[in-house]
Amino acid sequence: SGAVTRAGGTTTEATTTSTTAVDLITIASLSIASTTPIFCVGVARKSTGAAADAGLGLKLNATVVSEAATGAFNVWHGNNTANAAVQGSFYFLIPPHDATYVRNGWGVGARGANASAGFSDLRATNDYPNATTTDVIIRAISDNGSVTGACDEFHVYTYAVS
Repeated sequence: SGAVTRAGGTTTEATTTSTTAVDLITIASLSIASTTPIFCVGVARKSTGAAADAGLGLKLNATVVSEAATGAFNVWHGNNTANAAVQGSFYFLIPPHDATYVRNGWGVGARGANASAGFSDLRATNDYPNATTTDVIIRAISDNGSVTGACDEFHVYTYAVS
């Protein structure tokens, strides 16, 4: 095993027009100790249809750690000021955590070509579960049912700790 190992991922796009946060992509059957650093990367987009936003969030196991929100700090969000297609990418690091350090994540999402340049950052909704990570889940929401939010090429990696 190397210093970086792919734990799981998907190359299939998932989409939603839901105006309430929903689970969009689940990378399941993992077994990542809470003391192991996790790195995630993916691409995202929102469609035209309304001057509205779409956003992504993060859930570990059954715990929403950064809820999907629009126009807010989360995994990624499009541009809510224009009826325009927006694409971009995101990555985030889930540092080692235990009972003492459960809210110390960091991440960034960059909006791409058809939106104003900008970044999101991963803000905690809840503490990380102090447990083995078995599921890494991307959540999504749309401001308007006419706007599709999407995620693709989502991959989960772990870093060696020794």
